[in-house]
Amino acid sequence: MKYLKPFMLGIMIAAVFHLFQVMNCDDGNTVSLNGGSNVSGIDMQKIIAGGNAVEKAFASGDSKKVEEILTDEAKVLYKDELPNLESEDMKSFAKDFEKRTLVTAGSFFAEYGFPFQETTYIVRLLRQADGSYKLARF
Repeated sequence: MKYLKPFMLGIMIAAVFHLFQVMNCDDGNTVSLNGGSNVSGIDMQKIIAGGNAVEKAFASGDSKKVEEILTDEAKVLYKDELPNLESEDMKSFAKDFEKRTLVTAGSFFAEYGFPFQETTYIVRLLRQADGSYKLARF
């Protein structure tokens, strides 16, 4: 019985922290295939333009073109892999990326899903300071 009060207090504190975390995660501006959408604050034209830029860069087969559409963080993340990308692999990726569908989008990101080598592949774009969307993960 002497451990019941501290245990219950711990549960209550954890519940309050969890409640505040959930409230901070959703800015209310998301689009998802799994439910309704609230597109206030989301520029779908810029998301579409970002997706088109990804497709065009990979279709070129030139790793320098791909590097141009990456976020600064992605450039660091993929710096060792970019020079090793094969032109034909990039073109194959672009061909599959043509079949993309918007999976989810928020005020600061967008994710496209598409079939790639017998699996569903997700590509993430992040909104930049100028409002454009650049490739963060592929």
